Amino acid sequence: MKDLTENQKQFIRNWVAIRNTEVEEIDGEIDKVIQNSPITKKEFLDILDTLKLEKNLYEELEDMIYAEDSDYFLEDLKDEDLLAKNSIRSLDELKKRMEE
Repeated sequence: MKDLTENQKQFIRNWVAIRNTEVEEIDGEIDKVIQNSPITKKEFLDILDTLKLEKNLYEELEDMIYAEDSDYFLEDLKDEDLLAKNSIRSLDELKKRMEE
């Protein structure tokens, strides 16, 4: 495995930290990991095999990154885009609507 970036290391640390999360809370915890990690799509894809080691978490993550209606749908992102980009954009739009 090549050297990891700081973003990748942070994501993996946060990922491992939620391994014992209750089933009903997994989606929310994964969402927090993504939102709190400035990881790009490319950096994320480079560590995907490592993330698969936490099988119960990965199954939920897989639903998030491959579902077309998800805030984290990978196909909507360029390699340099932050993984949380789509969700951030959605939040920005929501804030603008609330201000109107």
